[in-house]
Amino acid sequence: MASLRKRGKTWYVRYRDEHGRSVETKAGPDKRVATQMAASLGSQVAQIKAGTLDARVAVWAYAERRSIAEHVHDWRAYLLAKGSTTTHAGQSESRVLRLIESAKILRISGLTLSAVQSALADLVKVKGRRGNDRLSERSVSHHARALKSFSRWLWRDGRVREDALVHLELPEVNEEFTRQALEPEEAVALIATTPTQPVRMRMTGRDRSVLYATALGTGFRLGELQSLTPEAFDLDASPPTITCQAEHTKNRKIAIQPIRPELAEMLQPWLAGRAAGRLVFVLRRDRAARTVRLDLEAAGIDSASTYDFHSLRHSFVTHVVKSGASVKVCQELARHSDPRLTMNTYSHLTVHDLAHGLEGLAHSLPTAAVSTGLTGTDCQAVISSPGRTGMDPSRHTYQSHGP
Repeated sequence: MASLRKRGKTWYVRYRDEHGRSVETKAGPDKRVATQMAASLGSQVAQIKAGTLDARVAVWAYAERRSIAEHVHDWRAYLLAKGSTTTHAGQSESRVLRLIESAKILRISGLTLSAVQSALADLVKVKGRRGNDRLSERSVSHHARALKSFSRWLWRDGRVREDALVHLELPEVNEEFTRQALEPEEAVALIATTPTQPVRMRMTGRDRSVLYATALGTGFRLGELQSLTPEAFDLDASPPTITCQAEHTKNRKIAIQPIRPELAEMLQPWLAGRAAGRLVFVLRRDRAARTVRLDLEAAGIDSASTYDFHSLRHSFVTHVVKSGASVKVCQELARHSDPRLTMNTYSHLTVHDLAHGLEGLAHSLPTAAVSTGLTGTDCQAVISSPGRTGMDPSRHTYQSHGP
């Protein structure tokens, strides 16, 4: 039998479920409603025990009685338990809460396609980052993806009968935000001039210069750099390395990143005397983009406003690609699971870089010289490719001549 209990102005129903466990659920301030709920729950348990009612119905009913915000908090805990970073879990939670608050959804049953579409339409009015007066299309898409993931989790976790948003289509992203990469000489200018700049982001100019050099020399993300302690730097190794522990990396794998000797020489005196176990880069994350732009302006970099801190990682990957390293080496240094992400998104090549790549064609294209009777045909281009090509002269209008 279910019983009632009042705490303050709120009534609670206490009963034993089909497994004999004591359960207490909130019924509200109205005693008559609480009495009806008690009778309903008691009848429900009796039917489940008799086998005339699916036990899952009781689970769905209990989930519906809880506020949807409570389920969102449970989902965040699930994301953390399965290995998601604190940043990802918190960001996903805040995106879902923003949407359900906009749609005025209080219970799971309110999570409908029409309510969500309306909330997504209102989302574009929210002030965005980088000085934008609204959220970007990509940001709106991220919100929709988070809510769709939450809805799918409700179903997989057995809290609802079906996924209410299984047919929700993610908003199209037509606008493009492409990060730029610094040229090597621009990176050098940033590192060289920043020590002369005032304190920003709670860091001196020298500290920021070392931060930028480390970012440009490792490709570490801002959160990964923020986690480094003196023990992470093995500058006497061959090659010297900087290690970021798995709990701070995006892919949740330990990152042992080799660095150039020049960077090791810069870090050696800077790390001297720093307390073990203390973070070496203490900075305000919310001001990182503005700070790097100010330092880029001071270094004389054009269009400094188009860069942010993550542009330093793009610069690292781009410089590695330009060095002529193999695709596999580039992928491993960038710590990407897919080489296409490394080569297509993070590498930024100019027309001069593309022209440089044509040097391999120097011995396989016609030269500017014109033969005067050596081949028996005047004004015929001569191919400068060394050796024989194996081509059938009868199928081509030119022949290759060996040395």
